[in-house]
Amino acid sequence: MNRSFLKTSVVGLASLLATAAVSYGQLLYTFTPGNANEQNWSSDYDSFPASGGTTPISFINDPTLPAGLGTQAVLIGNSQATGGSYQQEANWGVSINADAYSLCTIWVKAVGGDLSAFQPTIQSSVNGWQQLGGFVAQSAGWTEYTGTYSQYAGSSQQPGDGDWANIGNIIFGAWEGGTSSGQIEIGGIEFTTVPEPSSMLLGGLGLALFGLYRKARR
Repeated sequence: MNRSFLKTSVVGLASLLATAAVSYGQLLYTFTPGNANEQNWSSDYDSFPASGGTTPISFINDPTLPAGLGTQAVLIGNSQATGGSYQQEANWGVSINADAYSLCTIWVKAVGGDLSAFQPTIQSSVNGWQQLGGFVAQSAGWTEYTGTYSQYAGSSQQPGDGDWANIGNIIFGAWEGGTSSGQIEIGGIEFTTVPEPSSMLLGGLGLALFGLYRKARR
């Protein structure tokens, strides 16, 4: 067999198999100045400093953003260094079909104090609120907040109540009650899919072929 043909065939097959495991797409939303993701933001609710207030929303330059997210982020809410209990939320009106994806990652940073109960909410046009909550420390810097479809289901809702194929609104909220309460900074949102075991096996086979080819050349 022609040696050059064999080399091309083996390397080509190995490359195809190795990339199969990462061929899944992704939906990444960043807040680059001037793009459409700056639009359709609104205050949902704010009980600081008094009930019925308006949650501040602004776009800020942040050079500490993780690679791939640009330089601009969304800053939401007020800081309340003295602590206390209050709620603040901001809506981002969207039109997203993420039906092909199983994970949602939100890059979040607490500014001016910890977020004792950061709760991003994915709301579909069908029904239900899919919610995932947790603590975000100011000292942690940028945090990747990742949840599956079922994990975004609120305690009073079932996963089927929402529909990732028809996402119409994403709410970024904080229900605070700690000794200090910070602002919410959002750097980006990404929908991805966990590779299936068969895909990971193909990737491993591809790498193995590369190794065998290199060994055979010696």
